[in-house]
Amino acid sequence: MNLAVGANDMNDRHNPRRCEFVCRDVLFGGLLAFASGTQAQAGLDLVAHHGFEVCWSRSVDATSLAAQIVDSIDGAPGCVPASTGGGTQFCYTTTCAGNVPGCPTVLRGGQAAYAAGSDRFDVQSGLDSIFGKVTLPLIGECDFSINTSNVTQSYSINYQNLVTDGNNGYYPTVLSANNVFSTGLTAADWTLTGGISCSLANLGAGFFQDVLAEMSPSIEVAVLSTLDHPWCPYPF
Repeated sequence: MNLAVGANDMNDRHNPRRCEFVCRDVLFGGLLAFASGTQAQAGLDLVAHHGFEVCWSRSVDATSLAAQIVDSIDGAPGCVPASTGGGTQFCYTTTCAGNVPGCPTVLRGGQAAYAAGSDRFDVQSGLDSIFGKVTLPLIGECDFSINTSNVTQSYSINYQNLVTDGNNGYYPTVLSANNVFSTGLTAADWTLTGGISCSLANLGAGFFQDVLAEMSPSIEVAVLSTLDHPWCPYPF
């Protein structure tokens, strides 16, 4: 386990510990400033609590952090980023929160559990139904919808680069949402309309699974506030 932030690691855009998406690079750029301020925060806590507590009052254990993750996700804005490259394109005519091109949705809370012996939490949550445009090769533009009322999304939230809080805990400074996979989706849950050619097109479950898997950046933004609390006692 790496308990120190390496300047070279944090500055290397090709380091595998950094986020895969460009939008994640933007999101986590601010974490450098946060990481540099953790020692200052620890100093404030030390003064406020006279150094007697085993854990600072702002600390969280595994159970309370799991609850924070669920609360942060529930009601947060979600977005399927617009895909405008070659081949099949989708979600390019609508915008999400912040005027970001994509298909908007809302994330819904579920449950989270700490994976013992790791810095990972396994999460199951939901999201509101999704509507948008899709352009298919040889067919053209169609309207699509995904009814997500029976969909459960499973994924892990990994915390990395822990730094000491000046007491008996550690602040994580980087997080990522990984391996988003949806269950409960059936052929009755999606539609493709816009003409005879659209109704005859057969995208299959794979396309709609891939669309739902694009929730990773939204989940990461939603749970970003969980970095504000040191973990103590640590290890969990």
